[in-house]
Amino acid sequence: MKLLAFGDVHGNEESLKNIEKKSKNCDILAGCGDFSIFEDGLERTLIHLNNLKRPVVLIHGNHEYEEDMRLLSEGKENLFFIHKGYAIIMDFVFFGFGGGGFSERFPDLDKMMKKMLNDVKRFKKENKKIIFLSHASPYDTLLDSIGDNSKLGNKSIRKFIEEAEPLLALSGHLHENFGKQDILKKTLLVNPGPNGMIFNL
Repeated sequence: MKLLAFGDVHGNEESLKNIEKKSKNCDILAGCGDFSIFEDGLERTLIHLNNLKRPVVLIHGNHEYEEDMRLLSEGKENLFFIHKGYAIIMDFVFFGFGGGGFSERFPDLDKMMKKMLNDVKRFKKENKKIIFLSHASPYDTLLDSIGDNSKLGNKSIRKFIEEAEPLLALSGHLHENFGKQDILKKTLLVNPGPNGMIFNL
């Protein structure tokens, strides 16, 4: 399976053209939030992604409201909004937790983590491969560090990844870290950036 992951396109036409071109050789797309600039052009971007005729799993970023993303994704056959949920596509289960970006913890994720981890365990027993999408990056990794060595990631996201051990964890938000990768236990961490990265899984 070929996965095209991307994030933080912010409605940029050149980035969307690059994603469209790369999508032709991919089976599934995954978007890590910030499809717009404070929702300007959000609907247009989501329509564009839906028209690529590939399943697109997505979460919102700090430039979108959860309610608007959910509403605008409804009724579009190729869009799967997975914030606080999951989507099963082929042999893969995509879990998602969107929004935020600057918070050190997500209380909502902490509260629902036990249930999510139970779901992960169940799917792994069914030999499903787990992929996790977040907008915020996991705390204390190469994906949350910036020039002055400040750690801007999220501890709840890190805890979920450590315990769930997904095959791949995708995040965005920090533009300084587009294209960066790291390893957390058995999980590959990636900030794929607005032009997208392809993974053979």
